[in-house]
Amino acid sequence: MANAISWIVTSVLIAIPIGYFAIRWDNEQFRDGALGNWFGTVAGVVGGVPIALWLSARQQRAQEAAKRSSRARDRAEQIRHLRGRQFEELQHNTGAVSQLQDILSKTRTARADVWEWAARVVDSFEFDARRHFELLALTPAERLDDADLERAYRDLQRLTYRVREAAAAHAFFYGYSADEKSANWQQEEVRHFAELVSSDLTKTVQRMKESGAA
Repeated sequence: MANAISWIVTSVLIAIPIGYFAIRWDNEQFRDGALGNWFGTVAGVVGGVPIALWLSARQQRAQEAAKRSSRARDRAEQIRHLRGRQFEELQHNTGAVSQLQDILSKTRTARADVWEWAARVVDSFEFDARRHFELLALTPAERLDDADLERAYRDLQRLTYRVREAAAAHAFFYGYSADEKSANWQQEEVRHFAELVSSDLTKTVQRMKESGAA
């Protein structure tokens, strides 16, 4: 019912000006004025609508470009912040690795208390900032910039595994086979690996300072 009424009202509103135009068509002054107005309206629509559409599309492109630029700035700031946190984290981890080296150098004879101490040190390694950073979907260029950090954290993980593995091996060598030589060799191997990790971490931290990531 409502649709029928709407159509009736619309038809009446269209029919009235058409009927009035037909009645006054013989009036030359009215006809000339009406045709002039009609031509002006058509010209305005033909010329104005494309221009309006072009301006609207241009404005939309500008808004989209501004949004992309804003997202890029936000992402760059997020990466910069997380790299700053990783710098602090690596500084802490570098100190912990140095402490681990000192512990493993205190005696050339492997001992259970030394490995217990070493295990506590590697448990203090921090990875929170790195985990947050890895949640980002990095672009190839960003991954290239991240290569040093990725390697540094991977080495820390490997060092953690090596210490825990060596501690378990120590218990086996002493408790099962009384193989002191193998136990001592395990300690020396881990100590040497810790030296390599410490050296690489120090270089990575220094490069971060020089690049302004700190």
